Amino acid sequence: MLKYHVIALSMVSALSLTSAALADTMVRGRSVPDHELGYVKQQCATLLAREQGNSNNEWDSHPQEAAVPSGNSSFVKSLDLEALSLVDCRKAGLVR
Repeated sequence: MLKYHVIALSMVSALSLTSAALADTMVRGRSVPDHELGYVKQQCATLLAREQGNSNNEWDSHPQEAAVPSGNSSFVKSLDLEALSLVDCRKAGLVR
């Protein structure tokens, strides 16, 4: 009986480690999959550049445009890039 408990405990431990390694990044309380994360990081970089007064980065083609400065809103389905703020990016650890 003890043998089965040890095996079960080992399986649960392995599954919890695997699921943690595969976890998506959380931004604004939403899970952002890996294939969208690059676009979210670009948005965060653009927001940071604008805050620092440097809107001349490669993703900010229209520095006077207020909404979605990186232009990636069509590629991200897990969260609204227009609502993303620099504070959200910092909380998620995507920028400093």
